[in-house]
Amino acid sequence: MSEQELDPSIAALLAEAEKSKPEDVPDVKAVEKATGVLSSGKKNQPAAGNDFSARNIHDVDLSIREFGPAGKLLNDAPSSVFDDKAYYKTALSGENEAAQRVHVQFSKYLTSQDPKDRSVYRQNIISAYWELLRGMSPKTGSVSLPLPKRMLMRFGVLLPSLFKPEQKLFFSRIITENRTGEPILYMDEWFKEILSGRMKPSMTDEPAHTPKINKTGDEASLAEQSRLLQLQSKNSGKLQSAENTLTMK
Repeated sequence: MSEQELDPSIAALLAEAEKSKPEDVPDVKAVEKATGVLSSGKKNQPAAGNDFSARNIHDVDLSIREFGPAGKLLNDAPSSVFDDKAYYKTALSGENEAAQRVHVQFSKYLTSQDPKDRSVYRQNIISAYWELLRGMSPKTGSVSLPLPKRMLMRFGVLLPSLFKPEQKLFFSRIITENRTGEPILYMDEWFKEILSGRMKPSMTDEPAHTPKINKTGDEASLAEQSRLLQLQSKNSGKLQSAENTLTMK
């Protein structure tokens, strides 16, 4: 996607999103109270015999039977990343046709009034989003990866202006770094560790394959026409074979 300004059709809906009634979102105080984690970061002590100190995500100790204390669940001060007016543009810039597909389908979804059309656009957004992540994943190993791109991969946040106030506050207070040393990673962290060689892909991970080369509009159109002609030829052959069989009978 080029370095262009936010699509006017999307910008026009931001004010409406801010007027929407809050949905059910996690209440910060309720979460901390329910888990026993207070602002001081104290929690019930772990069972005797389990040493959770000085651990890191690369340690493998099969004798440990439980997670260590979580500590604080949320930061006291919210991050300003979701206040960035260029968040949307930064998140999608430099991602070629995958980002353009997300942008187009997202714009259609927000501006459509027909429930059936919105359902179709929603499914298109999902497939385009995963294709976008496929192209973005090799970039997670870079320390210079913009935070909006990382938040898009981690939480699926594409346009923060569509947040309800409570949602925005909750996500902006989430602790983004691993302070516990537990081997629990966000998707972008998992990609980063694999790219750095500090972790190996699991046995169930998708095997490596040749990167897909992005095609221009004309090239993609020709490829689709070729595919359809091949299908037509294949089906014609099947039809001719069936006709010959009937003639012989």
